[in-house]
Amino acid sequence: MNFKLTLGLVILLVAVTSIFLWVQSRPAETTKKEEKKNALLSPAPKAIDAVSYARDGEVQVSFTRSGEKWMMQHPVAGAGVENWQVQRIADMIKDATYAAKFEPEATGVKSLSATGLDNPRNVISFTDDAKKERKLSLGKRAGGGGVYAKLDGANTIYLIEENLVERLDKDPTDFRNKTVAEVPTEKVQTLTVQTREQKVALKRVDGKWTITAPVPARVNTAVVDALLGELRFLRAESFTPLKPESRATGLNPAVVTVTVTYEKAAEMTPPTTAASQPAMETFALALGNFTDTINKTAVYARVNGGSEVIAVNADALGKMQKGLNDLRDPAPLSAAIEGATGLTIKRGETFTLNKNGEAWQLETPVKLPADSAAVGELLTTLKNLRASKFVDGAGDLKTIGLEPPTATVSITMPNTPQQEVLLIGKPEKAEPLTPVMRQGESTVYLVRTEDLAKLAPTTTALRDKAIERINADAIREIEVAGPAVNGGKAFTLKREGADWQVVVGGKATRADDVKATSLVSELAPVTVIKWFAPGEMKAAVGGEVTVKLTLVQAENKAATTLPGAEAVGPAPVKTETRLIRMQKMGSNWVGMYEGGGQPAWPFEPSAALISKLTATTYEAPATQPATATAPAAP
Repeated sequence: MNFKLTLGLVILLVAVTSIFLWVQSRPAETTKKEEKKNALLSPAPKAIDAVSYARDGEVQVSFTRSGEKWMMQHPVAGAGVENWQVQRIADMIKDATYAAKFEPEATGVKSLSATGLDNPRNVISFTDDAKKERKLSLGKRAGGGGVYAKLDGANTIYLIEENLVERLDKDPTDFRNKTVAEVPTEKVQTLTVQTREQKVALKRVDGKWTITAPVPARVNTAVVDALLGELRFLRAESFTPLKPESRATGLNPAVVTVTVTYEKAAEMTPPTTAASQPAMETFALALGNFTDTINKTAVYARVNGGSEVIAVNADALGKMQKGLNDLRDPAPLSAAIEGATGLTIKRGETFTLNKNGEAWQLETPVKLPADSAAVGELLTTLKNLRASKFVDGAGDLKTIGLEPPTATVSITMPNTPQQEVLLIGKPEKAEPLTPVMRQGESTVYLVRTEDLAKLAPTTTALRDKAIERINADAIREIEVAGPAVNGGKAFTLKREGADWQVVVGGKATRADDVKATSLVSELAPVTVIKWFAPGEMKAAVGGEVTVKLTLVQAENKAATTLPGAEAVGPAPVKTETRLIRMQKMGSNWVGMYEGGGQPAWPFEPSAALISKLTATTYEAPATQPATATAPAAP
């Protein structure tokens, strides 16, 4: 071999080796092909309408579908189910896939006996949306997962991926819808509560409940709402094999039966005419004895007169076993009376009060600003009146002091021409109860006498505790004198702008602004602890402490500027005085307030005011922080 040939072979060998190594070093190209699912049902149905599961030849459970709703047909025909559970099973059947299929062999792992399909224990029968009835026989589980199956009795064996038996082979009650009453309680129009002793009928009109039988009455809304709320959220705790006729259940007759009628859910139908009425449905729940007389945690129940007995929480019995007096409103008056704008109490003397904005005014027996807190207490007492007993068909009202009444309370509500009137009778001798009636009703309410005793107002209790609501900025001078004032040392506080001066014994010094401002707050306005009857202590009030207030305030005349004319100056000011005299009587102080057009009634002043007048010095300390500038005097 010559040199040129040898060289050529070497070059060729190097080239081939390089190509081989380059190919080997390249990343392998991987094409992921999506694994194709093998549909068991072909063509696949759009939906499954019925499912039945049998074990060892006996049907364990079966369901049918109407629209979107599944119902149990066995073992309890027409029983509601948890829709999602059954729908999931139906979807698993519809979308079932298999990993492998083969024809059975006489022996070996592919034989009918080895796959458990020679005599299958579990059979699922189903009907698709085309009404085609089909059958899926299920055998043994495969070692690598899945279960062997045969479809419609054919020989082919499939290894399906989902084990449907696990979904179906369980207690039928596990499929049941535990919600007892799928009732839209907000649409309930009538309610009947039938106990073994009494039947009470209620009706709702424009959202308001009333009792229609055995007597017309207003409703205790809280009790009715609690009853309907319990009905709406009530769930079955268990399903029993007992029959309603069994004495153990206490359902024949029931302890209580609650029946409601409600508007049927709207369907996609043409609109109703004006004369037509919405379709109504009825639901009835009967409750019986305790399932366990020791623990008493559940009671037997029956729905819509059916043959099945279920157990529900015993709380339902407490909220539904209600008689007339439980369901009726125990309040003689409306709960909204706290928003009243007028109040008249006739109890010997007549007291008339009217509300103007946020302020109450006493109109009779004397015209005075009223104490809003005192009026509020009267309204709260009226609102909180509750009947301990009821009397229907009381007969002779004269004998109980209701014809004529011994007292009346009339309440005016905003935007309501009709007053609420409470008639009050004579207290009973046998019990601490007093009969009252709401005008326009026949029911007599027996309320606690001690509660009605709070409805005995007096002018002294009703008068506003603030004597005169003067503006603090109007007080320019406070003269305080009398033997009880700091050892008899009279003093005068004078204000110039934001600064106060105190004059004692003719000597003026700078006043303690904080203390002076605190005294002003007690005087603007003077707030009484309580009023005494006019003339009760007037003559006894002397001058142990005398306070003279000098007020400077603008008259109620607006300054105007006329076109083409010179500007008119500021509104004129006027100076007024008020006199407060106070005398210590025993351990208490009694005061009189004169001026400002206020009726001069004796009153008990506050301890804070007495302290600031008799035991406080007003000279400024050596160093007093600067105070904010007050508005200039008018």
